[in-house]
Order: sequence, then structure tokens, then C-alpha cells
Amino acid sequence: MIDIRLALSCKVLFNKAPYLSVFTLGTLMALAFAPVYFLPGIIISLWGLIMNLDQATTTRQTIQRLYIFGLGFFLASMHWVGFAFRAADMGWVGIPAAVLLAIILSFFFIPIAFFIISFKHETIERRLAFAVGFAICEWLRGHLFTGLPWNLAGSIWGTGTFYTHDIGLSVLQSAAWIGVYGLSFLTVLAATLITSPHRFLRNSVCFFLIFLSSIGMYHLKHKPTEVHNNIKIRLVQPCIEQRLKWVPGKLKNHIKRHMALSTLVAKRPLSAIIWPEAAVPMLLNTSPDVQHMLAQIVPSSGVLLTGASRKENNNIYTGLSVLNTKGEIIHSYDKTHLVPFGEYVPFKQFLPVEKITPGAIDFTAGKGIETVSLQQLPPFSPLICYEVLFPGEVVQISSATTKHSNKLPAKRPEWLLNLTNDAWYGRSSGPYQHLALARLRAIEEGLPLIRAANNGISAVIDANGRILYKLRLDDVGFVDFELPKPLKATFYSHHKEAPYWAMLIVTMGIAVALHRKRCFREKSV
Repeated sequence: MIDIRLALSCKVLFNKAPYLSVFTLGTLMALAFAPVYFLPGIIISLWGLIMNLDQATTTRQTIQRLYIFGLGFFLASMHWVGFAFRAADMGWVGIPAAVLLAIILSFFFIPIAFFIISFKHETIERRLAFAVGFAICEWLRGHLFTGLPWNLAGSIWGTGTFYTHDIGLSVLQSAAWIGVYGLSFLTVLAATLITSPHRFLRNSVCFFLIFLSSIGMYHLKHKPTEVHNNIKIRLVQPCIEQRLKWVPGKLKNHIKRHMALSTLVAKRPLSAIIWPEAAVPMLLNTSPDVQHMLAQIVPSSGVLLTGASRKENNNIYTGLSVLNTKGEIIHSYDKTHLVPFGEYVPFKQFLPVEKITPGAIDFTAGKGIETVSLQQLPPFSPLICYEVLFPGEVVQISSATTKHSNKLPAKRPEWLLNLTNDAWYGRSSGPYQHLALARLRAIEEGLPLIRAANNGISAVIDANGRILYKLRLDDVGFVDFELPKPLKATFYSHHKEAPYWAMLIVTMGIAVALHRKRCFREKSV
């Protein structure tokens, strides 16, 4: 329980400087995420926010405080957005862009106000309603206006200051059942109730977290990593600075750097070599000389999987290209979920700006997530950078219909491939947060995830979220590994957000029931 004297001191502070205090609390919550993973950050920040909201006397004040809390959180947790503009030689835009993004995203905190205003201050039901409102706001942020599900509360479980890697990973296992949105709701609910003045609630939260962790540990113990002994893959991380990546005179030198890492002797024959996003910095399908050059390093009877752009019917696509030993492109995947302003400009007819990636022409979106089947490898789902962010949207869904379901899953892939170029984020928290989000997709789907990044963090992650191999930020090198095997399709992969919405409905129902009971008692007195 929070010390009474501390609570009284905070109330005085919140009365004197309510907006400064909520802004500070928002920045504190950012410390709960990668790479710091300071778990008390989310507990203290939400406790302080709820106390601050309880002192608001009008709906307008409640909305203002929630919005300013969001400003503090997004400025602190997503400041790395500014690094992308500096990498694109637009450094003067960096700070304004980071501030503008925080200003926009903070609006997603406002709906919380309409969940809590009907409940009496300093009550259990108000805390329950707060957790429901918080969870719904995260879902809205992940879906509206193309969506940005970055730093959802469920991603705070990693290697933290107050808990070990094993505990964090064991809690993450619940994402295989309820997804990151469900885990986010439980995380926020626990963080709000653990500071309740009611001992029973505090003890219940502690028991629940221990139970959740124990279930995850049991699962991990009985689901060791299994690998394909006959499939050896090389993951290449060249670490090319973003400011040099698109310099015309250096393009082929960058390719040769990838090739040098790819041709170092392997202990066993390779089935595939994987290069990161945009590893080939030109239109690959219109560059036969480059294709011929790449053919030299493709493993015998294997393939090269590389990030590259291509041109077709006057459209430019970015994504994955697969090359055989002859340098022929035997398959291409075009990125579907493009980054606004990074790879295309929305409402371009009204906005006099260009995308920050090189080239005056916007990229065209692909036809959708797909399962790639190759003779040399088990089927996989390619995800280019940003695409790995979206829960439940990393595996292909076919358009076939039945009486009982609008859509049927297509052939299930056996692994996920994430190509990215996190050099855009610089030496910031961005690459660490991106890795944490990618790891959750592996757990949700029960599929291993192979992540190739230009400047880190490249990783081999098994279907339970264990990081088997990793190349750190700024490392130059490669990893040879045996491809991990998938688990059976998870509950989440079948039912998506259904458990999440069920939890919210039940919790809100409890909050309403407690509220009505309280009102009845007060009328009876």
C-alpha cells in the first residue's frame, strides 16, 4: 500500500501543479518500456494519474489532465522519431516532428475520461473503469488512421529492474491466449489495483501475477526449443550508417559489404542467407548486373532473401526479393502496410511535402500479407519493418468463406521473417522497443521469428519468445543458426481479440454492478 503520508504529500502537489505533475507521471511511465523496463514506473505513474484525476472537479479538467499525461508519455517513449529526420538530413524537422506526433497520439488518452466520469472518486469501480478505458484507447490507437500499436502496456515485460528475464518472458506467454491487447489490459488493471487501499485487492493482484508467471514458466519448461537440424541459415547485419546508405557512389560498396559477410566460411552448408530491409539500394528487377553479382554468394541449392525495391507498371514497391543460384528473382513480396510520411504521403494532393525516404515517387502498397512457399525452406510469412507491429495481422488470411466464418486462415506459415532497417532510429530506445514488439508476434502466433536488421537488433526468436541469438545495436557480423520449429496454432491465432473484448465486458459489468450497489446503499442511509 502506498504510504499515507506520501499520498497526502502527492495530493498537495497535484493541487498546486496538476498539469506539471501529470506530464511528469507520463514521462515516468515511459521508463517501464524497453530498454529500461522499470516496472515501478507504470505502477507509480498510473497511481499518480488516478489520484490526480480524482481531484479534477469537471469533465474538462479530467480531459486536460489525461491529454497532458499522454504528451509526457509519448514525448518520452517515442522521442526517437526525431532521429529518422536527422538520418534523412532533415534534422531541423526532428524535434517538431516528435512533438507533433505526441500531440496527435495524446488524443487517444481522452476517451478514458468518458469511462470514469460516472463513477465516484476513489472507488474500486472507478479503477476498474479506468483500466477498461485505457485498454480500449490502446486498441483504438492500434487501429485508427492506419494504426500505431507501439509501446502498448503489455510490452513492458522484458528484463526489468525488479524482475528477471525468466519472469518477464513467463508473463509474456499469456499473449498466446489473449494477445498483447489482452495482456495490456491485465497489466494496467494490476497496476491500478495494486495501489488500492484495500488489502484484499492488493494481495489478489500479487497472487494473480505469481499465478500468471507460474503458468508461463510451466509452459516454457515443457516446451523447449526444437529446430530443423537440416536447415542452416545465415543472418547478416552489415551496420551501414543511414546517412551513407543512399549515397550514389557507395551503393555497390554497400552490397559488397553484405556479400563479404555472406561468403565467410560456414561450418555446415547453408540453406539460405538473409539480408535486411533495403539491403539492395536500387531497383533490383531492373538491375541485371546486380542480380548477376548477387548470384555469386547464393548458397548451392539455396536462396538469398533480401530486402529490395522493384518497379512494375510505373509503380515502385519495397519489400522482399528471393534469388536463386542464377541470380533470378524467383519470388517477390511487396510491403503492404506502408509507413505514413516515411514511404508515402497521405493526402498528397493537399500536403506539399515529400516522404523522408529517398526518391520522389511514393511507394505503392502490396496486395496483402502472404505465405511464401519455397522448395529450399519451410513456408514463411515475410514482414517488412513496420508490418511486425500489428497483432493478429502477420499471417495471411484467405478470402474463402463458410457458414460459420467470414474468413478462413490460408496455409499456416512455419516461421515469420522480419526485415528491417532500424538505423533510422539512431542510438535510441527505438530499436529495443521494435525488437520487443516483434517478439510478441512470435508468442501470439506460436511461430519462430527471424529478424534481420541493418544496424541492429537482429535476432533469432523461437515460438515461445526466447531470444536464441542476437546481434546488438551497431554490431557488424552474422549469425548461423538452425531454423526453430513452430508450435501448434495458438488460441490467439484462432480467436484473435475475442478474449480481450470478453475481459473488458466482464470487468465493466462488475464496475457498473459495484456502482449501482454503492448508489443503492447511499440512498438507503
